[in-house]
Amino acid sequence: MAELTSLYTRISIDQNSLKYFLAGSIPPVSHYDDWIPWLEGQHYYGNLSAEEVLDIDYPDLTVGQYLERWLEDSSFPGNGRIGYNKEGSEWELSLLQFSENYSDYVAMLNVLRSIDRYLGSEDEGFIMIYDFFFGDKESNTVIEIKNSESIILPEVPERYLQVTHESLQGRITLTE
Repeated sequence: MAELTSLYTRISIDQNSLKYFLAGSIPPVSHYDDWIPWLEGQHYYGNLSAEEVLDIDYPDLTVGQYLERWLEDSSFPGNGRIGYNKEGSEWELSLLQFSENYSDYVAMLNVLRSIDRYLGSEDEGFIMIYDFFFGDKESNTVIEIKNSESIILPEVPERYLQVTHESLQGRITLTE
């Protein structure tokens, strides 16, 4: 069985901008130039060439349609959650069981980080791939979004790790 990582996103954004983001097109992976340096620092099995990374495609999907495909994945019922807190103007998305595949990572991170095009100067947040269930800290990745830019950070700040862990932990239901 594969060791699936989790995905968590929390971003401050006004509701109108969020609607435009979800209805918007997905930029090509080449829009961001930090994928290859990031991949070179990761530990994964198999090969994922620069050409394969840049060939990741989203045939005529909006951001919202792409995210819905992941949220509605019948392999893991109840896996995904998406919500908007009007009081805090925060958008949150989580997938308890996301993927182990780096091409999925690049594809999803590219979609999510493209929210940077819709943010105001005060908006900020982060996207994190987190090994919630197995605790392998080497596979954790975070993209910080602020000042209308998204940057893959070299290390995961403790504050993002804590927020992500608490949010995902809150989704776990124990049964007797």
